[in-house]
Parts: sequence; structure tokens; C-alpha cells
Amino acid sequence: ISLWFLVMAVGSVPYAQVQQLPPGSLIPWWQLLNELVYLISFSFLPLSLTIAVLRYRLYDIDIIINRTLVYGALTVTTMGIYVFIVGYLGSLVQAINQTAFAFLATGLVALIFQPLRERLQRGVNRLMFGERDDPLAVLSSLSKRLEGASEPEAILPSIVETVGQALKLPYVAIEANNGQTTSVVAEYGDLHEGIERLPLIHQSERVGQLVFGRRSPHESFSETEYKLLRNIARQTGAAVHAAKLTADLRRSRQQLVSAREEERRRLRRDLHDGLGPTLA
Repeated sequence: ISLWFLVMAVGSVPYAQVQQLPPGSLIPWWQLLNELVYLISFSFLPLSLTIAVLRYRLYDIDIIINRTLVYGALTVTTMGIYVFIVGYLGSLVQAINQTAFAFLATGLVALIFQPLRERLQRGVNRLMFGERDDPLAVLSSLSKRLEGASEPEAILPSIVETVGQALKLPYVAIEANNGQTTSVVAEYGDLHEGIERLPLIHQSERVGQLVFGRRSPHESFSETEYKLLRNIARQTGAAVHAAKLTADLRRSRQQLVSAREEERRRLRRDLHDGLGPTLA
């Protein structure tokens, strides 16, 4: 946005000079170019605002969208119920006073207002924030993905993908400790600002970190979300330890195969160098 204001300032100077020319004066040849630059500079404003809001979550737009969707849908629904009762049903039964239908509609709207708002709020939250209000659904989805993983190498990528999709997180990763170093063994999404970490513990040993990004730099996670992520981290610690054991076993097996091949080559050389001259 600051860049847009700079472009606007530079583009408006020659435009202002052209506008100050007396009527009937010869307009410089660069007027068309100047107007084109001025028009292009104006087009940067909606583009920059769109990128700032959608990509970088500027102005905490998630909260505004959430409340707008909830109360907009609530208003439309309650008005529809009121109009249906007073207008449609009232026109069908002409013998009853319209005032009775108005009181009936008002009472019904007041009765269903709070349950309807809560239901709409849950629906909008699920649309924007995933299953953060239903930890059991997230854990159940994670368990199904882990059961469907046929290879040990697919377990950790399944975890980060499931967590990222279920909670609508922009970035989820698993970092495994390898002695004094740490490496990313699985990740989902794009890395942005607002990164948080939870330790991955297995049998009192820290085996890595669960890395996750906030939905916007200014938005913090709720206590329910932290509790859910800590539960996921506890399960992930065992998965990271199992993946490390699998990698160590594969490495040991490869070393054993290499050692056997080397031993066979050594025996072949010894037989060739020792037995050959003796027979000759």
C-alpha cells in the first residue's frame, strides 16, 4: 500500500501540471502517457488491498467476515420467518386478525433467535476455521488417516496434512531431532509469519517439534485449540519415534547388506590372489 501511494504521488505531478494549462493551449505529447500512468497507478489500490487482506490477513479481516456472515444469515433467516408467518399464513387465514400473526411471528423469532445464532456460528466457524470446535472429529480423522497409511514414511505427511486441513492452518510441519541438529521431515502449506511450536515427547525424551502457523499474524489460538494441538503432539511424538526406528532399521539393514557384499568381494579377491598361483 505504501508503494501504491508513492506511485500515485509520482504519477499525479505531471497530471496536475497538464490540468493547469490555459484553455486552448497545445497539450504536450506526453499527456496520453501521463493519463495512462495515472490510470494504472489508481488500479494498484484495489489490487494491493485484495492481496493484503486475502494473503496476509490484514486488518483482521477474518473476524469481520465471520461476524458479517453470521449476523447477515441470521437477519435474512429471521426476516424470512416473520414475513412467511405474517404475510403468507396471514393471507391464507383471513378470519384471524393480522395482529395475532404478528405477535406469533415475533414470539417465534425471539424463541429461535439464540439457537439459530449458535448453529449459524458453528457453521461459519467450521467454514473458516475448520473443526477447531470439534476436537473429537479432528482426532477421529487423524486416526483414520494413520490407519490408511500403508508405508511408515507416509504417516508423518498424513499427520501434517490432516491437521492443516482440519484446522484450516496455513502451515504445519514436523521437525525431528537428529542428535544436535533438527530437520523438517514433513510439512504442509506455506511458511509465513506467526509460527508456534509444541514439543514432541516420547517416553520423557524430546524427539522433535510440531510447528504450526497462525491463520493471521494478529490472531492467537484459543485454549481449546491449544489443548487439541497438545493432544495431537502427544500422538505425533510416538509416530516420530516410530519413523526414526524404521529409518534406523532400514539404515542398519543397508549397512548389513553392504558389509556382506564387501565380504564376498574380499573372499573373491583372496581366492583369486591365493588359490590361483598355488594351482598354477
